[in-house]
Amino acid sequence: METALVIAIVVIVAGFVGWTVFHQQLLSTRAYLMREALRNKDFSFHMPTNGLLQGERDMQKLLNDLGHEIQKQVDQNEVESWQKLTRVLTHEIMNDVTPISSICQSLMKRPELQNTSTGEGLKAIAATSDHLISFVDSYRKLAQLQKPQKTIFDILKTIEEIASVYSDITFDIDAPQGAMINADTNLMRHVITNIVKNAHEAGATKIGLRYQEKDNHTTLLISNNGQPISSVNAGEIFTPFFTTKSTGSGIGLSLSRQIIVSQGGRLVLRKKAEPNYGVTFEIILPQ
Repeated sequence: METALVIAIVVIVAGFVGWTVFHQQLLSTRAYLMREALRNKDFSFHMPTNGLLQGERDMQKLLNDLGHEIQKQVDQNEVESWQKLTRVLTHEIMNDVTPISSICQSLMKRPELQNTSTGEGLKAIAATSDHLISFVDSYRKLAQLQKPQKTIFDILKTIEEIASVYSDITFDIDAPQGAMINADTNLMRHVITNIVKNAHEAGATKIGLRYQEKDNHTTLLISNNGQPISSVNAGEIFTPFFTTKSTGSGIGLSLSRQIIVSQGGRLVLRKKAEPNYGVTFEIILPQ
């Protein structure tokens, strides 16, 4: 009887020691992964809380939330920096270019300059000036974003309206009826339209939209089967005026991110796309 009791105690102690060692290794792995994420300036990590004790779950949830808040602040600072830069550039460029365009237009009306090399030169200068002014107008869109008017609305209706414009694209929507989002309706329509438009131009024939609610946040995943975004371009796509298209302005995704950040959310390109898709954008908004 005593031998059986001793064996039972030894088994229990050994099991407890084994579980403790395994659990500590699990915590060490979590710490390593979060340290690497921070080292790579990726604050969007979200470690699972299953398999943890109550206090450890609370601590992990706090770290997840803290990483999310840090990333939001990083995004906000980046947007504000671009806004300050665009305001300065817009002012300086317009001050120099507008008089040039005006003088060229006035000189081109003189009869003695018609059909002369000087007149043709003035036309070239005027055309270049007009192009530059148009380019500066794109800057203004980044610096003069309207203040969001947030309301709770049915996102499915907005998606259906956008889908009706692209008859050559199949939309696979995974969302419950009455899926609601707390955001500015018009600005959200602009963001989703821009992402869908880019996918269409990249040759997409199918777009997937998945709606999720978790941890007081609403997530919208927008995927497409168009041409994948290379790892080189992935880090630049939200930079104002960066574009891989010959006719693109390069402000669409930058403006879209600014719109989402202005509403307390985040817009990111997922490192790993949803299954059966090549590209996935993730929009995260507070409920």
